[in-house]
Amino acid sequence: AVMTKIKVVALDLDGTVLSTKHELSEKTKSVLRRLSDKGVTIVIATGRSPPCLTKYFTSMELSQTSWPGVSYNGACGIVWSAQLSSDGSRSQENVFLDSVPAERALQIISFAEETGSVAQYYNPVLGEAFAVPTTDEHRVLLKRYAELVSRPQILVKHYDEAIALSPAAKVLILSDQAHAVVEIAKKKFTPEEFNIFIGSPDPYFIEFLRPDVSKGSGLVKLCAHLNVDIQQVVAFGDGNNDQEMLTFAGIGVAMKNATPTAKAAANVVLEWTNDEDGVARYLEYMESEGYF
Repeated sequence: AVMTKIKVVALDLDGTVLSTKHELSEKTKSVLRRLSDKGVTIVIATGRSPPCLTKYFTSMELSQTSWPGVSYNGACGIVWSAQLSSDGSRSQENVFLDSVPAERALQIISFAEETGSVAQYYNPVLGEAFAVPTTDEHRVLLKRYAELVSRPQILVKHYDEAIALSPAAKVLILSDQAHAVVEIAKKKFTPEEFNIFIGSPDPYFIEFLRPDVSKGSGLVKLCAHLNVDIQQVVAFGDGNNDQEMLTFAGIGVAMKNATPTAKAAANVVLEWTNDEDGVARYLEYMESEGYF
């Protein structure tokens, strides 16, 4: 069999290419730069909002002219220009947006209230999350999440304010009992209503996406836009939200610290964690084997 050359490296951020301190190591950056120099396209695929992607792309200092990304766990695909415009802005092409309809978003918000959880409503136009905390516990959870993504939520009096601005890319609910709440959610809602899964890398939040949306579906759409066959992609992940992406990619790679669901979906399970440069080490191995 002729080896399929890999043209795209798709990277989850938290728990995968980032360390526990949410940083890219120097080794990781140098390996990604070398592959970018060879013409391999680096793609970020994350649950985070679009502004978080440009931050990490900037720190990678890649030679590629555009930055393709999947955000909100597959609901949104964007290609940014790597070069800033003369006015200091960064042009972007919005490839797709698969948002949650308003009536569905309201169902999740009601469910959050029923379970004592707090919902985050994601506005893809602004790249912001809106929340209505009603207890101190909610405020603690919101602060914890804001620290994870280095981005505070916009607190409003009522979710109607957020819904009026735009449909949601996704709705997330924060809970100290996320494992119990996700089971309740899966009994209450059908797979035809939502794609539901527990957050990664820390299981204190639950993601609700449109039923046809996942990082896998998002990566497929983005690759079609880039004219790359999904079989020419190596994808790295660690969480349940990476399951479809690891399944669809030509080579799916799960970190040593990945969940059992992610490991089961992958072709390869690494012997290194995200704190041991697992992504960089495996890319070096692939490079030595002639994959690129």
